[in-house]
Amino acid sequence: PRNYAATVGVATLNLTRASGKWTVSSSSGASVKVAGHAESPAVLRVTEAVHKVTLAYVAESIGVTRVRWRSDVARAVDMPITDLVGEVMR
Repeated sequence: PRNYAATVGVATLNLTRASGKWTVSSSSGASVKVAGHAESPAVLRVTEAVHKVTLAYVAESIGVTRVRWRSDVARAVDMPITDLVGEVMR
């Protein structure tokens, strides 16, 4: 789906140890499209429990409003839902 988990960020750090201290000697990053890549059974296995907990958390209601909050025109019209999202992101 567009904008949702279409890519995975990959960071590569090369470390050097000198005088008992680690430092990053070089780094690089890439964005890898997930399409065409099989899920890793090992990653699925170690993340299954926290994934279930996360799904339950994001499905919880955080409140109610008696007024209908539409988001379909939020990019064109000032809407309370946009203000809420902005406040949460702050």
